[in-house]
Amino acid sequence: MWVTRKDAWYFANYDPRMKREGLHYVVIERNEKYMASFDEMVPEFIEKMDEALAEIGFVFGEQWR
Repeated sequence: MWVTRKDAWYFANYDPRMKREGLHYVVIERNEKYMASFDEMVPEFIEKMDEALAEIGFVFGEQWR
């Protein structure tokens, strides 16, 4: 929902071994406060990921060259 801007999301899990309820789903409602925390956390995550990748000699984006 953070990316798609949808009001709700259906999370579905299918397991053919579960005869009584082969398809299980949960509706997840949009939560603006929770999504706002992603706006703060994602840039920090990207920065830390770039640092970790640099330690092993990898620069993000090089995989496309």
